[in-house]
Amino acid sequence: AVKHGFKLKNVNDHCIEDFYMAALDELDWDEVAITSVKWARLFGGSIAVMLINDGRRLEEPVDWRNIKSIDDIRVYDRSVVQPDYDSMYSYDPSYPFGTRGSRLGMPEYYYVNSTYGSFTVHESRCLVFQNGVLPERTSSSIYRLWGMPEYVRIQRAVRDSEVAHGSAVKMLDKSVQPVYKMKDTLVVDNDGEDYDFRTFQFAGVADVVNLSDSYLSGLSLIPQTILFGKGVGGLSTTDDTSMENYYNFVDRIRRRMLRPNLRYLLSVIFQAGVATGEVDKVPPINIAFDPLWSLNEIQQADLDLKRAQIRQTNANTSMVYMGQQVISPEEVRKSIAKTGDFEIDATFDDDD
Repeated sequence: AVKHGFKLKNVNDHCIEDFYMAALDELDWDEVAITSVKWARLFGGSIAVMLINDGRRLEEPVDWRNIKSIDDIRVYDRSVVQPDYDSMYSYDPSYPFGTRGSRLGMPEYYYVNSTYGSFTVHESRCLVFQNGVLPERTSSSIYRLWGMPEYVRIQRAVRDSEVAHGSAVKMLDKSVQPVYKMKDTLVVDNDGEDYDFRTFQFAGVADVVNLSDSYLSGLSLIPQTILFGKGVGGLSTTDDTSMENYYNFVDRIRRRMLRPNLRYLLSVIFQAGVATGEVDKVPPINIAFDPLWSLNEIQQADLDLKRAQIRQTNANTSMVYMGQQVISPEEVRKSIAKTGDFEIDATFDDDD
């Protein structure tokens, strides 16, 4: 979910890109994001506490006008975090504590009971990772705010798959049994004594194991190619359909867990950059994740060909517009310098 990276749309300033990428590297954002998502899926939820230097304590709201820097991010799983349920629906219009829009239904404070110390933190200093949404009357109130842990959902399939694989090995160990035949009770008896091996056939064992693997793969939404390192037989030997479904699943994790938290983190980073003079202003934060699917050489060549055809069409369009004196060559040059290509919508402005 994080390895392919992201970009900010409509931000073409390399200085701004270098600034926020360097800030994320200093905060070790990749490891923070990976740990937060893994613990959210394992425990149902997690929070990442941002140590923001704004002159206030952890239990106080962030002072956006006084943010100097963000020094570190610490991740805590759901099992050591207790939300303040009393503040979930105490909405006061004169005191909009929610800094990311309406926070109605979310706690204002979190109580962290870590092994190394306990503390209270305001929600404006937290990145909250939830593994889905549960109804209010869910059977387990522990997961009501956070989401259901993945193991609770797939534990039976994991157990069945483990039993199937373990039992198959045990059955192979017992597939050949020695058989002693003795007439009466003598160990050595020439009359009727026999010693032999008997082999047992286990038809359908492989089918049962494969079925348990398929069941676990279906519930976990992870293809068997990744989960067990084995290919799936059938009409499609490349298993592109399963991989496409898997990438869609991972993309949902990026959009639900990573995007809102990354957008909020970048807003803090840019606000600190404005205070230190490293950036002039906070740019529009519109995150676009890079594609998960890696193209092979043939697919990349086809994509490059289509892009070249689009550029050729745009160039022909610009020639027609200039021939009809709709636009001037100077306007076309400005459009290319601004966007890297000719776009008629970017050529005109309100003054025109």
